[in-house]
Amino acid sequence: MKIGLTGGIACGKSVVLEMFKEAGWHTLSADALVHELLDHDPEVIEAVISKFGVELKASDASLNKKAIAKVVFADSQQREWLEGLLHPLVRKRWTSALDEEPDKNWVVEIPLLFEKKLEKDFDLVVCLSSSRENQLERLQSRGMNEADAEARIASQAPQAEKIEKSDFVLTNTGSLNFLRKQFQILIESLERAKRN
Repeated sequence: MKIGLTGGIACGKSVVLEMFKEAGWHTLSADALVHELLDHDPEVIEAVISKFGVELKASDASLNKKAIAKVVFADSQQREWLEGLLHPLVRKRWTSALDEEPDKNWVVEIPLLFEKKLEKDFDLVVCLSSSRENQLERLQSRGMNEADAEARIASQAPQAEKIEKSDFVLTNTGSLNFLRKQFQILIESLERAKRN
């Protein structure tokens, strides 16, 4: 089974991805693959520096991802350019992993799953939702100011749209225990579906 995991920024996707991993599923994170490319891929690093300038280079020859985020979330054309560079490479990596072990249960976390029309690549989609207040609070607790947090939220499709298109929705507005209970119900229903 192949599951696409999506949802708004700061809604708890990585927490649920870890729950899937603990439950024995194979997991991949598109965000982690992006970070890997920006940190270690010489061609990606060179392309970003030639587009945005050498000041985006970090001291260890990787890229200053906070500086890049400031540039791309302030200008949608710059963001589209960066997505055009990174997304095909990220997609190639996760599709290769799934193709190598097609009989395994996979969960791939992709924040822009619906925006990039990737839902057809999965058997079903699980969406994480949260209140805007919670999203802002979580982003600010990560050191982001309110304007930057609002820009990140605005760069994605509205949560209501993602919820409507998803097969399952987990609500992350309460405690971690509440999220775990929802996850357990989801896992049990997936196990039942696989048996039938």
